[in-house]
Amino acid sequence: MIKKILTFFSHFRRSQVGVCSICDKTFPDHNLREKHDLFLCPQDYDDYPNYNWISVASALSDPTDPSQALLMQEQKEQLKNKGKKSFIKVSYSEKEGVIYTSFELFVGQV
Repeated sequence: MIKKILTFFSHFRRSQVGVCSICDKTFPDHNLREKHDLFLCPQDYDDYPNYNWISVASALSDPTDPSQALLMQEQKEQLKNKGKKSFIKVSYSEKEGVIYTSFELFVGQV
């Protein structure tokens, strides 16, 4: 019973919208679907398997220098402006107490 009550209240604390990993548009959470650690809108979820996803760039960032993260997002924006589908995969690692963020930019080829 307590678990059901906590689940009920958790709906009020969490965000009700999310961002598609490919088109960057916002959608209600219930419209986004997960595929390979990406959250996709209905259109991109259907399109995702029709593309050959190729890694075209990677970068490493740390808390003192986020410039690589910004550069990666700018590259994704440029691709979107050219009508190319892309997404950025993010992973984290820790070395000697410093957390590093790895970014990998993928472009879809039909």
